[in-house]
Amino acid sequence: KAAAPIGTVGVVDLPIVASDSGIAFSRNADNRTGVAVLVALAHRLCRRGVNDVSFAFLVQEEVGLYGARTLVSAASTYREAVNVDVTNRGTLGEGAVLNVKDGGMITSSAMLAKLEAVGFDHREVGGGGTSDHTMLQFSCPAAGIGIPSRYIHSSVSSFHIDDLTTTVEKLAVYFG
Repeated sequence: KAAAPIGTVGVVDLPIVASDSGIAFSRNADNRTGVAVLVALAHRLCRRGVNDVSFAFLVQEEVGLYGARTLVSAASTYREAVNVDVTNRGTLGEGAVLNVKDGGMITSSAMLAKLEAVGFDHREVGGGGTSDHTMLQFSCPAAGIGIPSRYIHSSVSSFHIDDLTTTVEKLAVYFG
């Protein structure tokens, strides 16, 4: 066996693999699912002529909410914030979950009512408190939408493609 020389850079490059049942498996699904939802939502809103929605792709959530902290310092002009992340709650394929309350935030009743009105009907109350909406709530009303996922932060996570699609559709109605 040949060994790579010391200092050789290596990258784990794993594609997203989807099963016939719609369950997908991916490395870094935590980030990939949120980015996929936001990019698809931005395209959909742009095609409709909606141009008053800002999108933020935040970093270092797990090590101290650094991206959200930076955004909060400039976010006082936003009416509200909706954070899309993954959750270990909910059932794959049954839709995204509304984070009502966790260890770091409580979603406003007005935002909950608006999100439920467009079809987000699964609620979660959990522990944690290290998602970006925990920090965003200090600058404007904030809510968290969780894409059900399994094996979060492991080498391969799983999620259901339909949960991403329906989240985009519901958020397009919410913002559009």
